[in-house]
Amino acid sequence: MPTIDSSLISRAFGETADAGLVVAYESHQEALRFLSAAIVQTNGVGLLLGPAGSGKTTIIREQLDWASRDGAVAMLDGEKLTPTRMIDGMVTQFGVQADSRNDQFRLQQVSNFLSRQTRSGKPPLLIIDNGDRATPSALRQLNWLAALDENGRYSLRIILTGRGRFTKLLQHKGMRNLARRHPATYSLNPMTKRETTIYLRTRLIAAGCERARKVFPIDVCDRLHEVSRGWPGLLNDRATKVMERLQELREATPKPRLVISCDGRTVAEHELSEQQ
Repeated sequence: MPTIDSSLISRAFGETADAGLVVAYESHQEALRFLSAAIVQTNGVGLLLGPAGSGKTTIIREQLDWASRDGAVAMLDGEKLTPTRMIDGMVTQFGVQADSRNDQFRLQQVSNFLSRQTRSGKPPLLIIDNGDRATPSALRQLNWLAALDENGRYSLRIILTGRGRFTKLLQHKGMRNLARRHPATYSLNPMTKRETTIYLRTRLIAAGCERARKVFPIDVCDRLHEVSRGWPGLLNDRATKVMERLQELREATPKPRLVISCDGRTVAEHELSEQQ
């Protein structure tokens, strides 16, 4: 049974896993192509849908790295997002000069910034992860921002992520301006069994394990695919539990020992390791 320690588990699938390590699978790559295409269209709005743990945050972070090379970008977490937090995020990340703490003043400064950037041919990009969890007032403010234009060109490109029901929320009459821009939509698909195997082994190897095939043989990978349904977040959680269980079994199993005796008397004892 391969040696597994808690730090390896954490580095591979837990809190200390390398955020920069992206094991891209087909739907992940399609989502990136979709977002890149959506934000350069005239309407400039992309909606990425998927259940919790489907990899939406990982994908838009990767998109953020690319988009930031071409202009101003702000990325916000939509969890309980309020209008004030939305303004704070745009002011800070867009680099808008707004000394006042008055929200209306700062929102006007953001609007002026968007207009200047659009006139220069680089309309800023606002990314809101978990947009379906934003407060109604924040969504109304987003709807207001979605209507801003400069000489017939929208002043703000927008990427939103959320669960499937988000599309119904955006069809509400309070989101009319955003709906008029006809957001392009992409729904993520889970990994296949083969992609799951590659994902598990790649993350384990990147964490420093040289025996990934022994930790995750094909039958284990297939079972993990089944219980996680191929979604990365659930897969990380299930893989962590499997590795923790393997370690528990290893610690509970007595290690083999070589006993050397002479005339019924023990001369020496050696604990055998896997390398031996």
